[in-house]
This record gives sequence, C-alpha cells and structure tokens, in this order.
Amino acid sequence: MPRPLRLLPCLTWLLAAAVLVLAGCQRATDISPAAGGDSPTAAARLLVDDLRHDDLAAFWKHGLPPADHAALVERWRQAQVAQAVTDAARKGYRQFMGPLTQPGARAELARRLQTQVARIDDRYGDQVPVLIAIGGAVFRKIVAADTALSPRQEQGLQDALAPVLTWAQHAPWLDRERAGRAANIAVDTARSLQLATLDQARALDFPTAMAKTSRLWTGAKQVLALYGLSLDAVLDSAKLTLLSQRAGVAHVRIDYLLEGQPQRVVVKMREVDGRWYADAMPQLARAVAPPDWDGWWGPSRAHVGYITAGRDAGASPVQ
Repeated sequence: MPRPLRLLPCLTWLLAAAVLVLAGCQRATDISPAAGGDSPTAAARLLVDDLRHDDLAAFWKHGLPPADHAALVERWRQAQVAQAVTDAARKGYRQFMGPLTQPGARAELARRLQTQVARIDDRYGDQVPVLIAIGGAVFRKIVAADTALSPRQEQGLQDALAPVLTWAQHAPWLDRERAGRAANIAVDTARSLQLATLDQARALDFPTAMAKTSRLWTGAKQVLALYGLSLDAVLDSAKLTLLSQRAGVAHVRIDYLLEGQPQRVVVKMREVDGRWYADAMPQLARAVAPPDWDGWWGPSRAHVGYITAGRDAGASPVQ
C-alpha cells in the first residue's frame, strides 16, 4: 500500500500514544488557547482533551512552546514552497480519491473490501496473528525512525504498544460485515475532507491541514472502535498521578484501561517559560511535514478504486 502522508506517521504515533501518555477529561466551554498548562497534569489534560475531541490543530497549539509551534508552521510553509507537483501525481490523486467520493462509492468499496477480506481469509486466515506481530514490529521501527526516538524511548514505545498488538492479533479483521461498515467510514471520511484535487490539498496551510487531518483521526478512531478498540473509552478511563516535580522536570503516571485490563505509563513533562509541556512533543513535531505528493501519488502508486488495506515498577517510560 502507499506510504502514508509524512504527517500521518505522527498520527499513527498519536494513535499509540493516545492510550499511553495522556489522561481523559471532559471538554470545558472555556478551553484556553494558551500553549502548555500551568501544571504538569493540566498540560496533559489539555492534550488529551484535544485528542478526545479530534482537534489536532489545538493539540499542536497547546502541546508546543510558542517558538516551537511557530517553527513547525514555518517548516510546513517552506516545505510546501519547495515542492513541485507533477501531472502524474495529480492523476494519481484523482484515481485514488475519485472512487471514494463518486456516487455509489460506499456500496462499491464495501464490495471490494469484502471480496479482499474473503480472499485473505481463504489464503492466510490462520496466519493473520503472526502477520500482525510482524507488522507491529515494522510499525514500531517506522515510528521510531520518523520521530528519531532514542533506544530508551523506543523500548518505552514497545512496552506500551504490547497490549495494543495483543488486541490487534485477536481483533475480527476478517469479518465481512465489519469490512463493509469500515468501507462506509472510509468513504464518509474522504468526502468530509472536501479535497477533490491535489492542488486543493497541497494549498492547505498548517492549521487548515491539521483541521483536515483531524477528520482522518476521527475516521481512524471509528474504524478501531468497529473492531473492538475504543480509544475514546481508553482516554476516558485514564487517571493521572503526579509522581515527581523538581527543577522544571516532572513525571506523571497515567493509569488507564485497555480492553478492560489496567495499564500504566510514566510521562516526562518539562517546564518552559512558566508553562508545562510533554517532553516528547517537540521531537514529535519534527516528524510533521507536508506529504511527498509525487512519492505517494506517482503513476506506480496509483490504483483505481483500490485500497490496501521517579518511576513505578511496571510502568513504561515515554520521555
């Protein structure tokens, strides 16, 4: 399948991190637009509120010190200016998006996905858990490379992803009825983007791109919930405990439920100019960039109507 948008490794990292590093809260009507939080736990709660309510523009605004956020927006702008988009890429984009947005797309994509699921079940049904384990290892390496994780951070990510991979190995991926419903979610998500052409997509500034990416995040959460993993329920179950705070560095323990089983992770927070931020956020932000349109939508990548599918003992550090 095509390599995801370069901004999407961040989303997939967030998909994992959402069950690891942030605690749930209900959205207040007077959420402050200010960056960071006035305490380590307040900063974490702001971020999870943004994830819980599918607002990635606010996630980056709240999660980064102002200078880092400005640098991220400027890197995005400069990368856009440097890009040259070919007619082949425009054609590939049309060939990919057209079948998702044309009349009858829901039924047609459902038919295609259900056919693919049936073929996979016939050929590889009993091998799916093994393939998922292999895919999980590859996914972890991609995320670690794209976000430049240290060996310690990569180990923390591995430990935190372990229960997610256990769920994935037992999820009903080969259920044809669910495949049809997942197709409906994919079509509805694609239509909600309202990006009929590659030039429209390429012209998005950073805040608008994050608003569109938030719709992809919503769709991803809906599909995961369809197969038994509700990230919103995970976030709602999470509880924060401040473990330590000294000299501008704090550690917060997150206890949460995944598939009804208790999990925990420890998150490092850092104070910058009197505000608190998750220490990993600037590192994560450096992996965010506009998509490599020609690399993704070139002629060899386009397929008409086709979609491929202080620490506590036992707590994994994500720093």
